[in-house]
Amino acid sequence: MGIQKTGQSLRVLQPTPNTIKPGQVIKGSILKIYPENKAEIQLGSQKMVAQLEASLSAGGKYHFMVQSTDPVIQLKVIGEQLQQQDHLNSLNLLQQLGLKASKRNIVFLQQLIAKKIPFEKPQLTQSFHLLEGSKDKQLTGKMLVEMISNRLPITKNVLEALQSVSNSSFSGRLASAMPELDQANVQPNISQNLQKLVSNHAAISTESKLMGERINNQNLFHLLKLSGTIEPAQPFDTWRANTTTEQSGRQKDIPFQLSEAQLRNLQTVIDNRATLQQNAKLLLNSFHNLPQSIANEGNLDTQLFSRLKEQFTQSVLPYLPKNTTFPASSMLQNNRHALSQVYEFLQNAASTTTENIEVTMKQLRDVNLLMAASPKDQFLQHLKHTLSFTGYSYEHDLANKVMQEQTSLKGVLLQLMQQGDHNNNTTEQSKQLLHFINGLQLQSVQDTGNFLYASLQLPGEKLGLAKDLQLEFEGRKTEDGEIDSSHCRVLFYLDLANLNQTIIDMTVQNRNVSVTIYNQSEEELRPLAKDYQAVLKNGLNELDYHLSSVMFKPVREEELTGSKRQQSHPSSYQGVDFRI
Repeated sequence: MGIQKTGQSLRVLQPTPNTIKPGQVIKGSILKIYPENKAEIQLGSQKMVAQLEASLSAGGKYHFMVQSTDPVIQLKVIGEQLQQQDHLNSLNLLQQLGLKASKRNIVFLQQLIAKKIPFEKPQLTQSFHLLEGSKDKQLTGKMLVEMISNRLPITKNVLEALQSVSNSSFSGRLASAMPELDQANVQPNISQNLQKLVSNHAAISTESKLMGERINNQNLFHLLKLSGTIEPAQPFDTWRANTTTEQSGRQKDIPFQLSEAQLRNLQTVIDNRATLQQNAKLLLNSFHNLPQSIANEGNLDTQLFSRLKEQFTQSVLPYLPKNTTFPASSMLQNNRHALSQVYEFLQNAASTTTENIEVTMKQLRDVNLLMAASPKDQFLQHLKHTLSFTGYSYEHDLANKVMQEQTSLKGVLLQLMQQGDHNNNTTEQSKQLLHFINGLQLQSVQDTGNFLYASLQLPGEKLGLAKDLQLEFEGRKTEDGEIDSSHCRVLFYLDLANLNQTIIDMTVQNRNVSVTIYNQSEEELRPLAKDYQAVLKNGLNELDYHLSSVMFKPVREEELTGSKRQQSHPSSYQGVDFRI
């Protein structure tokens, strides 16, 4: 192996950069030769001075393996000086490392070298094995490059977790898993914990089973009619269609919401349901010929109608809310249409149950509290609830003896997996949901020495978004390990009801804020946004920030498919690497 055959090496005289570890292979260049066998070399994006113990050429490029980093970095040259052909260089490197030099492996290695990502031989070996068993080798290769770049374990579980996040959403995964979780043959305590978690989680997409039950639940529909919230004559399908908005084949709207007065009226009906049910059954028995009379005559004789009106007024109306949008007393007229409504109303009162209605009532109250809050408080409340519900800090809490199996979705899913492994009844969708949560955790926070990177994905339905909301934060670290709010970058990936796919890129330098909005309709947005810029500027001033610019650009396809960030070092900060 050229220099390596003689046991000679390269010794770097600077302190160890925290991006370099023993065993890593990295491409480097000899920039300058100095007296006394010293040279300036560049490894990836970092420059440093080295003590030469091998004969190297100025301007030459080589592959180096890190031998040690204490007290100085010691590098070993792998092979000869690199040629102009990248394919041939990668082929030779694989041969030097004793790895299979297949076409797929060469392409993967070239991706790492092109991105200046240091790697270790075991990482390549494990990556090649996972690539070989993958169906989508392009996506797998992309994920493996990201895993090596971010120093994640090269395992099948980590790969599946990242792939799950890349090709699905939180809301979608949760919605897909719920039917199987409902039918899973699990221990009662696990099932109860799961149902409790999901029932308390009001941030699920309208496509999910939970929101779907609210909108598709005819029992709730009938209770709303009894409470005077819905017009007695309105059909169920009409109400359901008005509650959601269909666009491009998907449902999108803010959560189903009732006013405080409507909630009070609904609660009145729920509290009086037993009496209403009993009295309605008695009236139906007393007037069992009512449907036939309506069909034949269209109305009742005066005496019979007076008796119906009197009994309805005495035995039904007192147990209904007094101030309603559609009072039941308005149906008490002697004609076919009104009498048909009375009969249907009595049938609903006689048959409607309140099973599981308290869960729905709690969700509706939670929605009201959320919608009454300021946008900032709505977002923070939604963020805290999602982090707690998902179990982002599950391992941290477990290590610190904060037992939260009963309070996080991840904890319950792990219990389900353990029981399923013994009973062979673990569902595939449940596994995928667990993979997805693991992927969210893996991507949530990354520490690259002087910089922090954080990523969050939140269900968007509760905030009125068509899809889940993705946020990314990156910036320098403060002394206490937090992102420096005076020098940072925040990106929002949104799918808005009218503006569709939108990216907001906010960069903060010395508390000066520049905002770039990426959208396909940027020309139309530019004049409309002028009215809001003054509000934005004043709001930032109150927080001791200064708005320096607002720009609009067309969004590119590659930006819509995911994070802009592909390496562990944010591109905005490449100029701060250690230099000599």
